[in-house]
Amino acid sequence: MMSYASGVASFGLATLPILRDVLQPLFTQYGYSMSPGASVIERGLQTFEKAIKGDGDLTRSQIKNAARLFGLAMHLPATQAIRTVEYLDKLFDGEIEEPIREFIFGVKHDY
Repeated sequence: MMSYASGVASFGLATLPILRDVLQPLFTQYGYSMSPGASVIERGLQTFEKAIKGDGDLTRSQIKNAARLFGLAMHLPATQAIRTVEYLDKLFDGEIEEPIREFIFGVKHDY
């Protein structure tokens, strides 16, 4: 019964922007999670910090995080730029079987 009551309380908190961030971890088993915009900023800044320090090579996900932060800061569509770069990377590596078809309709995925 207590679990049900805490679930109802946390659902009600989800509509209140500041209170949900502060109180929701108290009512649920999940910890604090930032909004998508705030997490883009945090991960992008962590990537830039790693790049400045020179702590080794950046991973693909870190490069995407930096591109998303740059796109957010410049009001540019970073997601499309990331997809285009990934497509060109796969094309030059020979992973694309039908380049023209997949350029127009998207890359086929094997699920």
